[in-house]
Amino acid sequence: FDAACAAPRGIVDSTALALLLQYITITMTEAQAQAETESSVVVDSERATALKDLGNQELQKGHFVPAIDYYSRGLEHDPDHAVLYSNRALAYLKIENYGLALTDAERALALDPQYAKAFYRRASAHLALNQYKLARKDLRQVCQLQPRDRSARQKLAACEKAMKEDAFAKAIQAEHSVPLSQTYDPRQLVISESYRGPRLEQQQDNDPKDNDDNDEDWEAQLFEPGNLPRSFVLECVDWMRKQEQVHKRHVAFALLSCQRLLQQTPSLMRISLPERAPPHHPHKHNKELNQDDQEYDNNHS
Repeated sequence: FDAACAAPRGIVDSTALALLLQYITITMTEAQAQAETESSVVVDSERATALKDLGNQELQKGHFVPAIDYYSRGLEHDPDHAVLYSNRALAYLKIENYGLALTDAERALALDPQYAKAFYRRASAHLALNQYKLARKDLRQVCQLQPRDRSARQKLAACEKAMKEDAFAKAIQAEHSVPLSQTYDPRQLVISESYRGPRLEQQQDNDPKDNDDNDEDWEAQLFEPGNLPRSFVLECVDWMRKQEQVHKRHVAFALLSCQRLLQQTPSLMRISLPERAPPHHPHKHNKELNQDDQEYDNNHS
């Protein structure tokens, strides 16, 4: 097929065309054979029920793979047996093959839309796959079809609890995914009157409008590189020499300013090399080498 399509327009290789026709013929033959097989299936409900019972016995013994085999053989005799699909879904759940369990439960519901056990099996598969909303929808349907089913109500409660835990975990993850430096505001730390350490005072500009606009940002601007008053820095140094602590508000502003400065600093240093080598002095170079050799001999003698 690829060769026929890749050939130049108007020119098709005879071998590629023959293979293409052969492929189409085989595909049509297989489709017709499958359709004829499905139409020629003789439904044997008694044999299907007998195989179902054998599968149930194996399921109760914990032999899940043989149970699946019995249910599959029963479906060969009755492809529209909803109970066989539902029971095989249960066996698939036992061996943690949740995808096939989900498929069989959906097939059972397609045959019997009011089949409560099929809803329950599909809900169990959804729960195992952490698809809580879909599981809750199926479990609510089970409780509606069988209001007295205690296990369905318990599983519905467990599903809703898992949904809340999952939502809480995602909320925590979302909060921790944002760095604290992007959400933390040092202005929430109030400097009490009892604090005797260094303090910053807002500088008053000549234009009162500028003061109104910068009432909230003046402290952050002072901690930008080059803006912090030298007197305040020296006062902090003297204060810490006395084994005293600078207020956390000032420390937080300083740390945030340092972070912004480091983020703007490249992680690699660019070093420019001279285009020409330095002048060569052979006698001086040999003298330095001889001195290094003498020092090595003295240290290792």
